[in-house]
Amino acid sequence: MKQLTLLIASVDEHRRGFLAGQLDADGHTVHEADHAAGAAAKLSTHAIDVMILGDLEQPADAPRLLRSIRAGEHPRVHPALPVISLGASGELTALRAYEAGSDHHLTDTVGYVLLRAVLASVARRAL
Repeated sequence: MKQLTLLIASVDEHRRGFLAGQLDADGHTVHEADHAAGAAAKLSTHAIDVMILGDLEQPADAPRLLRSIRAGEHPRVHPALPVISLGASGELTALRAYEAGSDHHLTDTVGYVLLRAVLASVARRAL
C-alpha cells in the first residue's frame, strides 16, 4: 500500500496511540487530535490523505465535524476527504456516521488488521 499521511481524531488516548503506533510502524505519517478543534486545525495545516474519526468530546462532535467537512466549511480541506469512522457497535451509530458522510464505518473495537484493509480500500478508491 502507498504510504499515506493520516489523521487519527479520537478522544480515546489509548486507542488513538495504539493505532498511531501501528500505522507509523507500517510507514505512514500519522497526526493525532483529541478534539474537534484540534482535528480541524490539523486538517487545515497538513496534507491529510485519510482521516480516521472516532468519538470526540461530545457524542455529536464527530458527526458535526464530518458534516462540516462535507459541506466545504473548511477552506483548506477538500470536501471529499476520505474518512473512516469508528464508533460503538450498532445500526444507529453506523447510520449516523454514514449520514454525516463517512466513507466506511467500523466499530471502535475493530482489530488493526481489518482497519488496515479498510484503509487500503478507501485510499485506493479515493486517491
